[in-house]
Amino acid sequence: FMAVMVVDIILLDVFNSLGLPTSTTVSMVFELLGAAFAVALVKISSGESMIDVATELKKRKANRIFVVATFGLFTNGLDKFDKAVEDGIIYRVVTTNLTYQTPELLSKPYYINCDMSKYIAYIIDTLNHDCSISSLLDPYERIHKVVNRYKAGEL
Repeated sequence: FMAVMVVDIILLDVFNSLGLPTSTTVSMVFELLGAAFAVALVKISSGESMIDVATELKKRKANRIFVVATFGLFTNGLDKFDKAVEDGIIYRVVTTNLTYQTPELLSKPYYINCDMSKYIAYIIDTLNHDCSISSLLDPYERIHKVVNRYKAGEL
């Protein structure tokens, strides 16, 4: 559940940063015909299966594919990702800073680092005050605030 919440937050942050529309249904809200599409994962290890999914989405006319994962391990290096970006299969790769990120990864132009420090601090602070973290785990209100800002033309 925590990984899904983190991926939802990452998707909202990335799509808002890039000026793309967001929705309350974050995972699969994009039509394939010429639209941006987000592939959400808990972790990226070698990346082979994720690149296979992205390749199939491209065959079905997806425009830009964002690969979003909570944990970017990149166990086999970045060569496959470099090639996938070069071939136009993947547009951006987004992971959190909840695992070590190599300087090589951080220097890639297609890579977006999602800083989770603020959210981890919120969780620790809430727990230290002996309060429930359920409001932090439920992104419903935050998502609706962003959607309302988008509808109002603020984003």
